[in-house]
Amino acid sequence: MRAFRFLSALTAGVMVLAGCSGPNQPTPTPAGPSTAEEPSSASSGVSEDDLRKARKIVENMSDDQLVGATIMGTYDGADPAAAGKTIKKHSLSGVIIMGYNLPDGTTPEQVKNYTATLRKAAGERAWPVQLSVDQEGGPVARLESAAYSFPPLMAFGAAGEPELTEQAMTVQGGQLADLGFTVNWAPVADVTLGKKDPAVNVRAAGDSQKTVSAAVESAVTGYLKAGIASSAKHFPGHGQLTVDSHIDLPESKKTLEEYSDTEWQPFEAAIKAGVSSVLVGHMRVAGAGDKPASLNPKVYDALRDDLGFSGVAVTDGLNMGAITKGVPAGEETVEALKAGADLALMPPDLDAAVRAVKKAMDSGELSAEDMQAKAQRVVAMSLWQQRAHGGGDSAEGGDEGAGNGKADKKSADEIFNEVGRESLTVLAGSCSAKPVKSVSISGQSAAAEALKKALKKHGITADGGTRVRLVDGTDSSSGGGADVVVGMGGPWNVAPAARNADTVLATYADSKYAMNAVAAYLAGKLEASARLPVSVSGLKPPKCG
Repeated sequence: MRAFRFLSALTAGVMVLAGCSGPNQPTPTPAGPSTAEEPSSASSGVSEDDLRKARKIVENMSDDQLVGATIMGTYDGADPAAAGKTIKKHSLSGVIIMGYNLPDGTTPEQVKNYTATLRKAAGERAWPVQLSVDQEGGPVARLESAAYSFPPLMAFGAAGEPELTEQAMTVQGGQLADLGFTVNWAPVADVTLGKKDPAVNVRAAGDSQKTVSAAVESAVTGYLKAGIASSAKHFPGHGQLTVDSHIDLPESKKTLEEYSDTEWQPFEAAIKAGVSSVLVGHMRVAGAGDKPASLNPKVYDALRDDLGFSGVAVTDGLNMGAITKGVPAGEETVEALKAGADLALMPPDLDAAVRAVKKAMDSGELSAEDMQAKAQRVVAMSLWQQRAHGGGDSAEGGDEGAGNGKADKKSADEIFNEVGRESLTVLAGSCSAKPVKSVSISGQSAAAEALKKALKKHGITADGGTRVRLVDGTDSSSGGGADVVVGMGGPWNVAPAARNADTVLATYADSKYAMNAVAAYLAGKLEASARLPVSVSGLKPPKCG
């Protein structure tokens, strides 16, 4: 028996807004071409009209503006006006807003004011400013309490429900657009190897191309319907690597040809769905020289020629340890653009990057024609996002770009509760539980409080009885002294508990929605239906669903 179903009733409550080529091809085609039935639908992605308008804008750009259009900066501090002035000074495509750029405890309304102030400070120009955020869900959620508590993609891989994934991403993307963002650096299209993968792990939908492809395709479709640009990452694939590129440069033993057999189906699914951009990761690829993928022409050629991607190719953050060690400031940005990137993300020294790219243009190292082709793809993506949110034909930056609607809170809660129920995975024990009358809860305090509150709705007290241990996503447990162990991160963390506890569950997240699902299971009102999306040594979970 599947978990409770609310989706058909919620469809009307969910906001659904209807409204590129290689370096030597200055007239790119749309990443997600419009269908014959909907020739100008915003949910179809960048259109020929967006590209035509972008071409006119780019033709009138100065060299300095072309340089800025290919860079998305980062900044220190929490002053949106200062960030906006930096955009204006360098004519940047925009900035990425990180958690450290927002004051602690920022509310959704404060985020909306923050992005509006930033955009206003950037001034008016011929195309909208892009404000991006890294809000995948799970361990990568920069907005914290200012946005919906969203699980990592592995929860959706476990649920295996494409329609649910699409609806959840539409709600999440709609909220981000409403908060003033134009780009979300998600979804992760990597195929993880699980426990030994330190950088991706639960951020991926699973360890098979089939599972990841299904989740990624639905996620991209949901983001398109929400009118927010998305990005499949980290091409050519980071999930099989055991070194974290935030710290150092991983070396893959796979050639590009081997990558194409084992890790590219999810990227192809994202491209087919109309993904706005593909983010190229930092890893050395066997047989492709010493340069990291993000600075490697062979990798961008593969993305364009082998996968047929014509949208915005963006680097992973250039301030990451894999890139910054031993590279002169600014040169990493030039190398990325020379290699085939359209957009350089987060250069560690913005002023140095701008100077270096301008110098490369002046010397002919970066041709004006190539830079115009890059800028056109970036501008077209920005014009599409504006069109998706009521910007109409106007290309003025101003205060445009924020979303014009989202799912109401009740509908969003129902969808995220459905995700919690559908993704609840039994690692050991029965697919359905005999109802408990009382529990004792140990573990992370916030999740414990959420579980206690959820249990109370089922008439279950938290004053003793069945021993429930909540295991944080970064911890592990052997289950000693507990009857029920709930892993809120990678399922491999609680695999040893299957030897000691009667029941071991995986929720992949510590949100109230996940705890609501656990409470329904313990109350005997939910038959878990998810399948483990990764292979975990020593685990033989029951076949539920």
